Amino acid sequence: MVRDELKDKEYFDKNIKTWSQLIEEDIIELRENKIKKSQISDVSIGNFDLSYSKFFCMYSGGYTKEEMKESFFQTLELIQAKDNDWEYEFEGEIFPFYMRKLLVILSIAILLDMPKDKVENIIKLIDTIPIRYKILDYYISYFDSTRKIGKAQDNEYAFKELIKMTEMSNQEILSKKMMDNYLKKWYKVSDRVDGYGRHSNALDAYDGYWSFESAA
Repeated sequence: MVRDELKDKEYFDKNIKTWSQLIEEDIIELRENKIKKSQISDVSIGNFDLSYSKFFCMYSGGYTKEEMKESFFQTLELIQAKDNDWEYEFEGEIFPFYMRKLLVILSIAILLDMPKDKVENIIKLIDTIPIRYKILDYYISYFDSTRKIGKAQDNEYAFKELIKMTEMSNQEILSKKMMDNYLKKWYKVSDRVDGYGRHSNALDAYDGYWSFESAA
């Protein structure tokens, strides 16, 4: 059953098919050394973005957990294949765009019950960031209970309510309806919504609006 209320299954299936073909074509060309060295970085990160959106489309389109797991494996592998390209993006502090994506990836990994060894590449990538961000460390601690939680919150303003909840008990969160309030305002903060406004875009790039970090 389709989970999204803005588009139908045919729409998501079409995008999944298109993006899967593009990813496969690029992977083949990379293996056969047909991509110019100067373009490898852009192609690699572009493939990650397609794979990331493909996963969202699968969730929106009503795919099963096992089907989504297989797709998510591919997303993680694409990061692992070219982590140095990502490290270049993370010189200094992290931009809100990447903060959102990293947080969502960790959240999906939690919700899909991914084993620690499958997320080591994304944790390794996060550890290349000079600044230790509190929200990212908190989600990583799900996989590593010895993880020390950082204090930096400079670029985490979009998730400030979520950060507060990490310091509270479930009972306190429920009694104050904090998660309900967070979700009611979630879409109004563009820096925490992936593909903000895409549902009205003529380019057919919409893949769904989901607060996976809330569920995680």
